[in-house]
Amino acid sequence: KNNRGQLGLGHFRNQTSPVAVSGVRTRVRQISCGSHFMCAVSEHGALYNWGAADMLGIADDNIHGHERYEDHPVPRRVQEAGAHAHRSSLRQIHLVSCGRDFTVAV
Repeated sequence: KNNRGQLGLGHFRNQTSPVAVSGVRTRVRQISCGSHFMCAVSEHGALYNWGAADMLGIADDNIHGHERYEDHPVPRRVQEAGAHAHRSSLRQIHLVSCGRDFTVAV
């Protein structure tokens, strides 16, 4: 099932046979699956995610005071934004675990 882009293939069509996910351009050390999203940790400690944006907690835009969530069918690197991004705790992720609708990274 790929209705939310959770397979990371760049589309929302179901896939019945194995296919490589091409959005992560480095070796993946670990991967974890949520109900409609996935996360991966690269060999260099970068965190990637894709799939159901509302479950990832990532709003793409703020329109008239409302967050807008758009599902992401391709992996994208998670980066901390804001004034303290230079002290980001996302620089070196060792492990990621996805639950039904949440993610924990250490």
